[in-house]
Amino acid sequence: MAMSEGLLRVARSYVGTESPTDVELNARFDETGSARTTVEQILRQRRADFVADPASYTIGGKYTQNAASNIIALERDLDRLLMLPDDLGVDPVTGEVTPPAMRVQAMRRVGPRR
Repeated sequence: MAMSEGLLRVARSYVGTESPTDVELNARFDETGSARTTVEQILRQRRADFVADPASYTIGGKYTQNAASNIIALERDLDRLLMLPDDLGVDPVTGEVTPPAMRVQAMRRVGPRR
């Protein structure tokens, strides 16, 4: 069973629009039965890919690349994701995001309050 449009929209807010494709997302969703678990697997895989590569490097003293902030951002996204229910807070009938999920998504955009 494929994700609803609302569920797919919320999943895309975590995994982006390019990869995985909708077909791949739906296939994972069919395997796991949970939208949250589907997104969690993708984010954990991306985190593992970042950790497996050097966190930073410099080429010729002129160009520096540092992936540490990407790893931290993925860990924050995972923490926020795990606060959501399995359906990511999307109403199965209307496809609308429920208020608690909207608050978590808003935190994702601006970060937690201190």
